[in-house]
Amino acid sequence: MEIRGAILCEGAHVDSGAQVFAHTALGAGSNVGKNCAITAGASLWPNKRLEDDARCSEDVVWDDGLQKSGLDMCVKGFADHDLGPERAARVGAALALARKAAGKELAVATDGSQQAVMLKHALISGILAQGADVCDLGYCAYSAFEHAVFSFGMEGGAYVRHGGQSPHETELVLCDDMGCQLTGGAFRAFRQEVLMGPHHPVTAQRLGILQPLGGAARAYEAHLAKSIATARLPETNGVKLVLGRGGDIYDAVARVLLPAGYTVQYMDEKDPERLHGAMVHAGAELGFVAAAGGEGEMTCIWRDRYLREGERITIFILCALVEGRLRGEAVLPVRVSEEYAAFLEGRGCRVRRCPDHRAKWRRQALEEGCYLPELFEPEAAILRLAELCRQEKLGRYLDEIPQAYESEASVGCSWKEMGRVLRSLVETEPSSRVELIDGVKVKSDNGWILVRPNRDFTACRIIAGSYNAEYAKELTDLYLDKVRRLAKDKNGKS
Repeated sequence: MEIRGAILCEGAHVDSGAQVFAHTALGAGSNVGKNCAITAGASLWPNKRLEDDARCSEDVVWDDGLQKSGLDMCVKGFADHDLGPERAARVGAALALARKAAGKELAVATDGSQQAVMLKHALISGILAQGADVCDLGYCAYSAFEHAVFSFGMEGGAYVRHGGQSPHETELVLCDDMGCQLTGGAFRAFRQEVLMGPHHPVTAQRLGILQPLGGAARAYEAHLAKSIATARLPETNGVKLVLGRGGDIYDAVARVLLPAGYTVQYMDEKDPERLHGAMVHAGAELGFVAAAGGEGEMTCIWRDRYLREGERITIFILCALVEGRLRGEAVLPVRVSEEYAAFLEGRGCRVRRCPDHRAKWRRQALEEGCYLPELFEPEAAILRLAELCRQEKLGRYLDEIPQAYESEASVGCSWKEMGRVLRSLVETEPSSRVELIDGVKVKSDNGWILVRPNRDFTACRIIAGSYNAEYAKELTDLYLDKVRRLAKDKNGKS
């Protein structure tokens, strides 16, 4: 660390390896990352941050507030610090410009948390100032928000929700006209608008119109109810469910299933390991704990059996093929086992692979006309499994699909080294065995291995699959050592 003749205000922090030269000033609460360089005359305003290895030659009055490379992710921060109303308004303006939404409608909704409601109003002000109209959906689940954006033909939108352990941690999920989270070029276009700095309002030409649009949650519940069999059901059908964690998911599911004769019980517990005990206590046949925010892995138990994600996906697609809801094509992320893909292809279904990213998977499914709500919406997944359980089909489908085993490990790797490691891995494998849809996937006669970055780009995930559990573990150990050696080899020699 080298600091020459600079002014450091209270709470300013400089990490190791950074260089701060004369005639510079670091505002209160500012943060200079590792190996940064701030040249003479440049300054950081209060509470601004330079990411590791950045070079700064101009004043940083506004920073981008996004994670390092800003790849395919939502805007995250703390509502009482770096993601306050000022930043939210700027994000709203950048979203309106990136989506070219002047004179068009963007949707805004929250998960009902206090900080999300506060930021929503700031976000709306930024959108309106760029001449775009806003439909305020109020409070609804994320699945209901996606459904509203797509069904009402909006240009996109933003969903504000609590995003971590801290009460002030918040994230803004930005989506396109399909209700899919912005990724790739669409997200980079938004990020570029943010980096360009504050945008002047265009209210002299056009002021956007704000329109409250209530009922998004109920409209989504009516949509979900269509997946329930139309035949008249008895007052109770004997199927009991236990749902944990997401109150908004429970509300939507309960409002649909209770009138159909199901018994739905809420578990005020976030720990998935307690789910089976709650099921036994309630005498329930099905149990669910949805992931935080309604996205990610969902814990699902049928009787005494944990249903893994790959099993559920395969059952949903098989059921849709049998019922004629799919035309013989399906999209699967590379994360789903080859054993399940081969089984579906054996049933006459053409399987297309896509990146292991929910938004990219969802967008491709919509574009190719093979979208199944239960693959992407936790509410729809719970309803579909409940119906299969009532119809006594769930056990038969589980017996029909193959057994597939997976093993997983990870190797710490910086995001700067990630590309080199993956390229080196590709060079060590026969090209006929390699698939590069998302990370590096290597196929063998009895299994497969997938090496890809984790979501934070801080490690390489190593996922192996096979019909044999021991072989899957052996593959994981083999490639764990291989990737570890590549990560240590700075010269890229294997």
